[in-house]
Amino acid sequence: MEYFNGTIRYAGYDNFKVDNNETDYTLSSLGQYSSDKDDQFWGGDHLRWHEGMKFSTFDNENDLWNKECAKIHKGGWWFNRCTASNLNGLYSVMDGSKYARMFWLDYLPLKSVQMMIRKYQPL
Repeated sequence: MEYFNGTIRYAGYDNFKVDNNETDYTLSSLGQYSSDKDDQFWGGDHLRWHEGMKFSTFDNENDLWNKECAKIHKGGWWFNRCTASNLNGLYSVMDGSKYARMFWLDYLPLKSVQMMIRKYQPL
């Protein structure tokens, strides 16, 4: 994740699993969290709150809140009672709604995000 000030941060999970379309792509597992920075200052694991959630889109709401999180946040994500992070939000420096931006922590807008997922290969 890259912030607009040039700061780059990493968050990793050792057992990231997304189920198939029959379960609406449930985020079924994250495993152990790791980071490249001291979480006391960076904010820590902001995806954990979404673990176990089905993927929501504007036309397929699967969140637990009484409002439509995917519409509010302008993108699909594993919303719980909306969000603690949203890496599928809009590209936005500071204009528009803070809820619609890509963010990991405290709605601070992200310049870029790269999610890298590899197929599980048993040892």
